[in-house]
Amino acid sequence: MTWSAERQGGVVGLVSVALALAAEVFEAGVARGGTDQETIRYFHDHATSARVQTLLFVLGAAFLVWFLAGLRSRLATAEGRDGALATLALVAGAASSTLTLVALAVQDALTLETPTMSLAALHDTLFLIAGLPLTVTLVAVAVLVFARHAFATWIGWLSIGAAALQVVPLFGIVADGGPLAPGGWVSAFLPYPLYVVWLAAVSVVMTARPRAQAADVPDASWSG
Repeated sequence: MTWSAERQGGVVGLVSVALALAAEVFEAGVARGGTDQETIRYFHDHATSARVQTLLFVLGAAFLVWFLAGLRSRLATAEGRDGALATLALVAGAASSTLTLVALAVQDALTLETPTMSLAALHDTLFLIAGLPLTVTLVAVAVLVFARHAFATWIGWLSIGAAALQVVPLFGIVADGGPLAPGGWVSAFLPYPLYVVWLAAVSVVMTARPRAQAADVPDASWSG
């Protein structure tokens, strides 16, 4: 077994999934949605679990960046030319990870200092906005699946589904309250389950069957 950049990315992608699932064990529910006092009390009452969760998510984000490098390697091999879409997937994924890390830093700050509603709102909004560059990554993968057979077709459809669920919470930017608003259950839970399935599936394929060894995957040319 050769440990190409793609295969390394697949392995660390699975590690990132495992860390994310472990972090969910410490999930204590949605912080927002009640009164200001309830939000403040949430971060005070769940400080320890929130800190552990933050640590696990931060570690997972580090492995996710490594996964993105391996993903770009596979996409670039499939795309050919200058690998523009493969690079777009990498840059957009890195941007999403950066926003997520900033949001996690705010989450940790909410447990270490006296929380304020402004800081809590920033935390919620950062997580929400991080879905936009992630959507770009998922769409770029889908395009290269359908146009260049970077992965099996079912991963392309899975990418589209995961991308759509990242977009929905963005409309919460204009919501004053309710489940769609930043911090509501839509933004807190809707985008992540299918994305984790996507990440696990892509990581398994990259680990078990790198493109260089996928002899029966057609190398289609661009049309148009």
